[in-house]
Amino acid sequence: MRLIRLLFVAVVSISLLAGTTAAADAAPPPVSVQQQKKDPDIDNNSIAILHACVPAYVKGKGWKSYCKNPTYSKRLNAATKWSKKHPKKSDRNPVPYPTQEAKDSKNNKKAWVVYIVTYTKPLVDDHVRLWKYGITSQDAFTKRSAEGARACNRGLSRICDHTYVAATEQGSGAYQYLAPYYRARYWEASLIKRWSRAHHDKCPPGALSCK
Repeated sequence: MRLIRLLFVAVVSISLLAGTTAAADAAPPPVSVQQQKKDPDIDNNSIAILHACVPAYVKGKGWKSYCKNPTYSKRLNAATKWSKKHPKKSDRNPVPYPTQEAKDSKNNKKAWVVYIVTYTKPLVDDHVRLWKYGITSQDAFTKRSAEGARACNRGLSRICDHTYVAATEQGSGAYQYLAPYYRARYWEASLIKRWSRAHHDKCPPGALSCK
């Protein structure tokens, strides 16, 4: 009788242990649509980033069709403000700015993301430095920004990272007042020029032609 009781206890213990292991190994629950909209890291395309932002109404233009990363919003605003005050090509050199007359500037068919690649030199200090700015219409945008980070990482003393600065939505209806491509290129050029002004008109290390 005692032997039977011991065997019963052993079987129950094994069953409980197996159940605990199965629960630990179970796949996490699927991500809801609401979670996807709140967390752009789940789906790194420009539309997901736009959905993660709080919508805002622009007087005379309807709902805004762009979104800025809060981390870089002030930098982007300062960069574009300078560009608007300095429309001359001679002031903007060596950075090529887009023109609204160009064919690509009128393209409303794609959403675009402005991204940034940064790096640190842990053997020197913890200062975050710019490697490059860029734009892409790839979905997910990290396909392109990750390429920039890999190129940056070829420097043995660097640790590189990448994220978005801003995103523009595909133009339609009220959103056609400023094509996504033109807006993204203007932002990119403004950011590059801001860096260039602070570094004796040089280009960022990851964008030697300032493009």
